[in-house]
Amino acid sequence: MYAEIEATIKRKKILIVDDDKQFMNDLVFLLGDSFRFTQASGSREGMERLRKEKFDLVLLDLKMPAYFAAAEDEEGIELLRIIRRGQEKEREEKLPVIILTKTDNPENRRLCRQLEANLFLSKPPDAGELKKQIRHLISNT
Repeated sequence: MYAEIEATIKRKKILIVDDDKQFMNDLVFLLGDSFRFTQASGSREGMERLRKEKFDLVLLDLKMPAYFAAAEDEEGIELLRIIRRGQEKEREEKLPVIILTKTDNPENRRLCRQLEANLFLSKPPDAGELKKQIRHLISNT
């Protein structure tokens, strides 16, 4: 039974949206045996990937070069807002989104909660805990 659940989880696809390529590579290395990953090096590429492919979860940085937002500190929040707005229009089940950021402050946490991010973690995350949370979120969708 456990092997069957593990096999299902391994087929799950995760999008990492972050402008730090080394951080994305490190995540794939630490978590890669458990999931399939696609990397997007910024919000614009992340949105393009989301439009073209189906993902089971998104790992999203908050601070990236500004494309959708007025400032780089707001870019990840704006992308989360766009994701949620698109899902409301299409009445889709909410795509799980985990925020991974160095810009951990009460205002960012409040905005991410308000926009229904599933989890907010500071960088660098504990790999074991992150894997556990990803499995939990994926198995509940």
